[in-house]
Amino acid sequence: MRVLYLAFLVISLSSLACNRPLNHPENADLIYLDLKKRADSTLQKIKQAQAEVDKAKAAWEASQIRTGERQATADEYFRAVKSHEKLVEKHRFLISSMAERRSEVLNIYPEYYAQKKPWPDEEAFAKYEAHKRLSEAPREWIPELRIKKWSASRKAASSQPGNGQAKSGH
Repeated sequence: MRVLYLAFLVISLSSLACNRPLNHPENADLIYLDLKKRADSTLQKIKQAQAEVDKAKAAWEASQIRTGERQATADEYFRAVKSHEKLVEKHRFLISSMAERRSEVLNIYPEYYAQKKPWPDEEAFAKYEAHKRLSEAPREWIPELRIKKWSASRKAASSQPGNGQAKSGH
């Protein structure tokens, strides 16, 4: 009897505890969490890029003046610096996007809670994922890569047994 009373108490307390708004709804928001993960990943890449910059700078400074080696090490150094700067810019963008998303979540979450809608919003996350996938897609048109992909997929389709298609000579 005592166990039954204790189980009833635990169930009733847990149901009461779940019925209050979240203190930090951004920690449950899938978009915010993805932005945070991407920012952390970019920070790790920045640290690696900084090591590359330091290594390239040391090689550049150690090379002899007016030689081809000096020019090659200079090119490598400036390429590494540019890569590092791009990563820093991306990290700043992600941090500002996180702050913006946190502000947005703090504004819209009370409406979701009041209307008893599920949180986090799966539809908004699906839109975010689609936008992210399209924005990260390669922007160069490289016909050779497309031809290789097409021919590989065509070979894979023709090598499957029982596809029911007769091969034509055309």
